[in-house]
Amino acid sequence: MHVAAVVATYPKLSETFVLDQISRLTRAGHRVTVIGTPAGTDLAGGAPGELVARRPFPDAPRHLQRVARQRRRRVAAQLELAVRAPGATRTLLVRGPRDGFVRWRTIETFLPLLRIGPPDVIHAHFGWFGAHAAEAVAAMGWRTPVVTSFHGADLSTYVRRHGAQTYRRLFETGTLFLPVSEHWRDRLLAMGAPPERTLVHHMGVDPDRFPYRERTEVGDGSLRVLSIGRHVAKKGFDVGLRAIGLLRARGVEVTYTVVGEGPLRSELESTAKHNGLSAPTVRFTGALSPSAVRAEIDRHDVLLAPSVTGPDGDCEGIPVVLMEAMASGLPVVASRHSGIPELVIDGHCGLLAPEHDVGRVAAHLERLALDPATSRRLARSARRRVEQDFHAAVLARRFEQLLASVVGGGHAGVLDATTRDPAAT
Repeated sequence: MHVAAVVATYPKLSETFVLDQISRLTRAGHRVTVIGTPAGTDLAGGAPGELVARRPFPDAPRHLQRVARQRRRRVAAQLELAVRAPGATRTLLVRGPRDGFVRWRTIETFLPLLRIGPPDVIHAHFGWFGAHAAEAVAAMGWRTPVVTSFHGADLSTYVRRHGAQTYRRLFETGTLFLPVSEHWRDRLLAMGAPPERTLVHHMGVDPDRFPYRERTEVGDGSLRVLSIGRHVAKKGFDVGLRAIGLLRARGVEVTYTVVGEGPLRSELESTAKHNGLSAPTVRFTGALSPSAVRAEIDRHDVLLAPSVTGPDGDCEGIPVVLMEAMASGLPVVASRHSGIPELVIDGHCGLLAPEHDVGRVAAHLERLALDPATSRRLARSARRRVEQDFHAAVLARRFEQLLASVVGGGHAGVLDATTRDPAAT
């Protein structure tokens, strides 16, 4: 198959699931064309091409850059569109001009597709790119199926900003809708997505890349806690900092490492100081490369993911970092937020707390600091959970089957038991 993968930025290390999915499709012998804004450099300081070359597949995918957004480039792009596809230009104009005489966001996705010709299937990460791709395909009169993966922000903040009808046309013309959790499938169905074309497809990790190591030090009364992610409200790192402050006040020997970068960095540092926390008790590392992140996972005792619904409605999907930690033998404490309970079964392979519940988060962490038997039991069950239900190789084969099904015109039967999500619980 020739697959056009529409993404925001490529390669983007915070979206390892995109890199892995493209890698596996390429290794399976499919031609992949990536449409997305090229990243400047990866987090380890290398060029994007070097990052792609290090991925374990023989041929890096062809990469088409989106049209630059400077005004003169936009004008040139609009003229190119009018010359190449005058009928499509008229169609887009009738549907409602924005940012010039056609919808600019659709042009960004449309022109690279126009330059390569219709692929066998288009796969868009995030609902907004699915909407742009489906609109472009409809305008051209192509019969190319459009498969859209929904991750969370596209069904929370984006819908709050643009309204519940924002995906109406996508639901009418799109081929298949793949939310990453049952939580988001329910949201899609409530918005009008066709149930027969909407199914959960989880993201996953390769357990072989995260060797299991039992934390023998857990339970000795001290605890090294780790959180990983962008410094944005939905990650709930302020909850983590307050919980660490509470534990320190109780006399628990605990340290907290926060990996990542983002707009709330200075605010989180202020929260740490307000709770009497400073180095070496709390450490902000900034953004790290994947290998450095794995090293941090190896040297800590617990992963804390206290995710919350942001003030703007922003929500998680199912954080991949939880899967990585669980595969590695790192016990996890997380919140009952979005799709997290579909991965972390409370009391079986992790401990869950209500959103914003600082006291419960602190209690869970203290339990792990003092109860080695519970820590070991949770860690072992978590590894099995990832191996059995969130294994990237299994999910990749199922995803390939889904794409082949819609290319073959069989999308009406994609909910058949032969292609049902092996990770669904």
